[in-house]
Amino acid sequence: MSHLKIVKITVTCALATALYGAGQDLFAHTTIKDQAIEGKNAYNALQIGHGCENPGNGKTYPVIAESVVFPTINPIVTRSDGTPTTLEAEITDFSAHSHDPFIIGLAGKAALVQDRSIFAAQNETYDANGNVIGFNGIKGNLQTNLNGLVPFRFKALTILPTSCAKRILVQIAIADICKLNFPPKPGTANLWIPANTAQFTDTTIDGIGAPATLTINRDLAAHPLDPSCGEGYDVTITPSNEDVDANLPIPKYWPKRR
Repeated sequence: MSHLKIVKITVTCALATALYGAGQDLFAHTTIKDQAIEGKNAYNALQIGHGCENPGNGKTYPVIAESVVFPTINPIVTRSDGTPTTLEAEITDFSAHSHDPFIIGLAGKAALVQDRSIFAAQNETYDANGNVIGFNGIKGNLQTNLNGLVPFRFKALTILPTSCAKRILVQIAIADICKLNFPPKPGTANLWIPANTAQFTDTTIDGIGAPATLTINRDLAAHPLDPSCGEGYDVTITPSNEDVDANLPIPKYWPKRR
């Protein structure tokens, strides 16, 4: 074999390996299946990419439960251009039950779709006003060599036509639970949450800093950006630490009732 062919094969194999690795990283997280368009109700799903790996022995455990929290209590709202903003300034119809976005957040927007292909028991989580703020599934067994889908419905959000927001990025806190240890440690749960909190303090657990993100795109055909907007900006809505600590645990299950 000529030196040229050897080089070509080596480069090709290296590229394939790099792409494979990137693909593995891309699909390993728990993510949102589809992007959405403003003004439209949509069915969607969480994609569970893997179980929990014990860093000591490399053994992987199946996901037996999951908890999901949409931004509700004091959501953190930021713009990609660094300009201070609020949820109310960029989005209309954020809640039918409150005029204070920093109390209600996106409560009432999500709804669980019953599907027992992974979890035998499912429940929605509600705030004091009876609005859905998340959901959970228990009594599950997602095989470690398979991916899982957890369907849900999300009600329409409408971006203010006068704003320059091109996308709303809704970060969602998720715990994929493999063992009922609480607080969790590596190998017992994957925590797809924005940051460590008072209850979830272990910095080595997989998923910290990588919450799932629901992308809601502006309908540019109906609401084009004003030329003064340039390329526009993203508005990100993130659950607060208070929100995660209050709503991510599953009552009477995780932490397990003594």
